[in-house]
Amino acid sequence: MSIHIPFNAPTAQCGTEVMIGEQFKIIREAKRLTLRDVEKATTISNAYLSQLENGKIKHPSYRVVKQLCEFYGIKTDLGDMDELTMLISSMNDIEIANMTTYAKFILSNRVPTKVS
Repeated sequence: MSIHIPFNAPTAQCGTEVMIGEQFKIIREAKRLTLRDVEKATTISNAYLSQLENGKIKHPSYRVVKQLCEFYGIKTDLGDMDELTMLISSMNDIEIANMTTYAKFILSNRVPTKVS
């Protein structure tokens, strides 16, 4: 079974939004797996999985999404994106502006290193 789930993107379904955690729950239940089954196979705690599936965790880490997608056999559009890129893709404009300002501050205060 090949299912395509874009990272952290709501999917319209019967007039409602289904977030990635809910999509994982639908797939898990369709495969007749318990949270403990998934925990054993992935080492992601069943408490975390439950919070993710029930929308309490809205922005799971890149590692968690990738691990669950691999476990469920889900094709994703993660491509070669790294964790920082995934994090930035889930930020709003104000958060991106703040992060850019902070990155510029860090770069402006960098201590030069000597090349041997």
